[in-house]
Amino acid sequence: MGTLVPVDQLTRQRRPTSAEVEGAGQPQFYKSVDKDIINFLMKSNQEDKLRERLHSDEHARVRWTNEDGYVLIKHVGNKVDKEFDEKGWKTRCSETIDSFIDSCTAREFPVEDDIWEAVTDQLLQIERILPKFTAQVKLLKESHTVKLICQKSNMSDFEEKLRGRLKDIEQEELEKKLEQTTWTHVTSEKLQLLQNASIEDILKKEFHPDLQAKIDLSNKNLVIKTPKGHMTSVMPYLKQRLDEIDQNAIAMPPEILDILKTKVGKRKMAAELHQDGCAFNVDEKIKKVILLGTTPAETKQGRERARNVLVSDRNLSVSHTDTDLMASKKWNDLCKKLEKRLTIRHKRELTCIAIFGFKQDVVEAVKKMRYFLNKKKATEGEFRLDPSIHRKFFNDYYQEELQKIKEDLSHYGVNISLDESGHLIRFSGTEEGVKEVEERLYILQDDIKEKSFHIGTPGMRNFLAQDEGKRLIETVERENKCVIEITEETEDQAEDDESDSDEPLSIGSEGEEELDEDDTFFTSEGKKVIWRAGNIEEEQADILVCSVGSKFNLAIGAIANAMSKAAGPELQEELRKLKETTVDLGEGDIIHTSPGNLPCRYVIHCVCCPWKGGNHEEEQILRELYRKCFDKASELGGVFYWVYHL
Repeated sequence: MGTLVPVDQLTRQRRPTSAEVEGAGQPQFYKSVDKDIINFLMKSNQEDKLRERLHSDEHARVRWTNEDGYVLIKHVGNKVDKEFDEKGWKTRCSETIDSFIDSCTAREFPVEDDIWEAVTDQLLQIERILPKFTAQVKLLKESHTVKLICQKSNMSDFEEKLRGRLKDIEQEELEKKLEQTTWTHVTSEKLQLLQNASIEDILKKEFHPDLQAKIDLSNKNLVIKTPKGHMTSVMPYLKQRLDEIDQNAIAMPPEILDILKTKVGKRKMAAELHQDGCAFNVDEKIKKVILLGTTPAETKQGRERARNVLVSDRNLSVSHTDTDLMASKKWNDLCKKLEKRLTIRHKRELTCIAIFGFKQDVVEAVKKMRYFLNKKKATEGEFRLDPSIHRKFFNDYYQEELQKIKEDLSHYGVNISLDESGHLIRFSGTEEGVKEVEERLYILQDDIKEKSFHIGTPGMRNFLAQDEGKRLIETVERENKCVIEITEETEDQAEDDESDSDEPLSIGSEGEEELDEDDTFFTSEGKKVIWRAGNIEEEQADILVCSVGSKFNLAIGAIANAMSKAAGPELQEELRKLKETTVDLGEGDIIHTSPGNLPCRYVIHCVCCPWKGGNHEEEQILRELYRKCFDKASELGGVFYWVYHL
């Protein structure tokens, strides 16, 4: 440990008289030195080295006392004769001592007046942080500084240790003056988010640099310490930021939440949100991603980025003809490789493959999977036109381009044809020709650009839905070779609209009591809804919707039974066949069939949950079922459809 030296009182340095020096007989001389440096040097691990050097090289011995500001160097060898070069001997001895002194240094560290007494009391602890015989610490009372003396090679390391100890003392003294509050009602998920967002730094910047916010995840508490007078301001602010977390939480599919719990997923998401000054965490209890920025504005920016970056893609359509291919080892190997390299998740749904993850990864995975499914053999290929916009372009606008590809590659024996359904392009030729066709089709597909516009003009959506509006859209499409689709808002946008709406659509029991027969109203998304009590066999619609159990048994449930009787046995038989080829459906899932004898084009079957009073979870499942029914009906081309009470 370092050598402890008390504060020295100023004393007059005594220098021996000339008679005392000359009376010694052998050559000797006095050398003035820095008192603190020599005091350290002669008590450090360098003392023996200095004495050994002087003795072996110059037959000299050095003497020193605490009170002296000089050292005495004396020749201790054989008695010298007249030829002895005393001047040279003195010079060499002096240079040796100087070399050791020059290897040492001293530095002073100012101490605040309010902690000087604590530093004085803890001088022994300060001394112990430094290795023994390598440093010396002095307290200079008049200047309120701590003086550190050591070798130059050790100064950087020892300075860091000394400053750290002084900082600890300052912190200990500060904490004695702080007010403290402990919160135990914050969930562990939010505590982790507060830690990820460096809430202590946020509070220090907002209120006071001495403020402390310590998060103890093991005990699930948050300890706040503030200088006196600040606690009353900090608590409301912190509560506001916690409410902000709830307001900006984003519901995500389980597959995306699973990705965000992995090391790679955490790292990617943190990197995405870093530029917005925002942190995140996964709250599995509510199945949402929770966020917190340095400021409320940055939290909102982070939320928007998260919604744009984390996507669910269902554009990769599949059918029963792909079943064997998707059961192959090559397909399984491809999926494992993509999930590992791109950090995605996927699952087979009724008519598509759903892919979840970061947008850039999902786009690449869709391309890889589509390429695999399209590539059946070297001399034959298929190109799937999944989005309706792509089907419109290739069927109506790209006929000349397809013919040109066929002519350009005629030497490869290329033949290109569109499937009758318009969902598929088939092509054949030599191996080189098939590859070239596929590359050119991808180029044409990539040239299709999409842009969305919000319809904000009052009455415009209704106008475009009428014959005159439809004729206008057809004219613009024909003249500009483009595709215009009037779509409903996305799910995320719908959620925002619902939260902003003063009169949201109620699907609970209270809402039923408020609506009479033939009541008409509009949802926040602009959908027209008519509430009517009617006869299933008499109502005319494009699509009918009813509830069914997970086992697809139409004999169970009043609505399902009524639908079954009206539709005839064909409806139950088709559901039975789907049950054999479809993975088990759970609460909140839907499936569609032909109508049997019902007066419609399709029947959508919903797997609903038992209604036990309308708690939040039940209401959320029912709300999602309505949304899925609307989306599926639009996808199937339905304009007018009935949703029987679920």
